[in-house]
Amino acid sequence: MLPSRGNCHAVFLLLRASRLREFQSVRQWVDAARVQSTFMAGALDLERVAATLADGDLVSVDGCISVQKQMRGLAWRADRRTLLHIARVLLETFPPSWIGNVVSKDGVAWEYIPAVDSDALEWIGEDLLDLLTDVATKRVLSRDEEFRQKLGRLGERILAECKRRQGERVIHVAEISDSFGYDLECYPSSPNILERIEVKTALTHTNETFHITRNEREKARLYGEEWKLVQIVLSAQAAWKETISSNDVVLIRSLTAAAIVELTARDTPHFRWEESAMISPPTSMWTRYPVFLNDKSEFNL
Repeated sequence: MLPSRGNCHAVFLLLRASRLREFQSVRQWVDAARVQSTFMAGALDLERVAATLADGDLVSVDGCISVQKQMRGLAWRADRRTLLHIARVLLETFPPSWIGNVVSKDGVAWEYIPAVDSDALEWIGEDLLDLLTDVATKRVLSRDEEFRQKLGRLGERILAECKRRQGERVIHVAEISDSFGYDLECYPSSPNILERIEVKTALTHTNETFHITRNEREKARLYGEEWKLVQIVLSAQAAWKETISSNDVVLIRSLTAAAIVELTARDTPHFRWEESAMISPPTSMWTRYPVFLNDKSEFNL
């Protein structure tokens, strides 16, 4: 549930009703909230909001209506500060699919927020920057590993299909084990030529930096020209799509094993070790990777 002004006011009315008396059913609760404000309450979908609060475990509806602790102090006055606190709780509990991708260490990429969501959040004004940043850091980014894994697997499938359509035999070794140090083994028309490809998938605003493990780096050093890194860059809009098409693929480019070994030789402005290595290769190191997607290709994220 996006924290539009209407949704936040509906939450306030429901919270205030629960403060005034105890209710045994959602119907009683909603009816009591509706009579508090004839104009606003009549225009709000209080039933939907009440059900969503229950789905998010912000209220319990078993036996009697019980509001969770973080909501109890928000039932006294419908001023701007209260509504902003309600908006924060709603964003943390029901984070929109795009929030982890529009917020980064460089700020908020406003242009990647869907227009309908941007319009709904416009009432928050200058507080929206801090609110989105705080919520993304606290809640979404801590759960973002699942999305990153899905995005990574998507890039592997995209590249595997590209190679197969070019007549190459492809073994998706990452589905066998994560110990190979790369994701795809590709055999072009000549059986003696082998490409060991580590695939990195990124969105347009996150493609300057990626992580590489020590195992991937060591396999790059070991296999040399056979090993390469290929980056699949998708449009930012792909983050909230269920089905990705070839139109969402902005760029496919590669780095050689030699470039990876050079970048990870020591800490530099382009690289530092964490649990894995964080690399931001200079543009001059990248080359376009010669594969082509069918215009009708579609993939599920």
